[in-house]
Amino acid sequence: MKATVGSAQALLRRSDDAALPITKRRAAAVELLRLHARPGMSLGDLAALLRGASWLASAHVRAVRDVGGRPAPVPLHLGGSVFAFDLVAGDDIAPQAFVRAAGGVMCDEFASLLRGTPTPSIASAAVLDIAVQDV
Repeated sequence: MKATVGSAQALLRRSDDAALPITKRRAAAVELLRLHARPGMSLGDLAALLRGASWLASAHVRAVRDVGGRPAPVPLHLGGSVFAFDLVAGDDIAPQAFVRAAGGVMCDEFASLLRGTPTPSIASAAVLDIAVQDV
């Protein structure tokens, strides 16, 4: 099957292509999540969408409890676990993805799942909200 410009596979490959400028790689990662990640999918489905992205190995994955007085890209007060991770990190500020997941998901479990480690205890947890914040 040939990938179209907006297909998940094509966008993932572009986000991972070290020959491209970092701005193009980041744009592909942002578009990948905006077009293909949705509330209601499982964390396992989200991890599968991003499977193989080399930039995830160095992505700073963190739990979010506060955004320093700025509006949060996903609700922080509705329960669940909220995480953020960089999209194609570099020497400057990278775009970030914010994910609110159902239940008491631990940050290290979420990071492991994103990086391809099977984590059955959280793979079926639902993505309640997801947002991408450009810089």
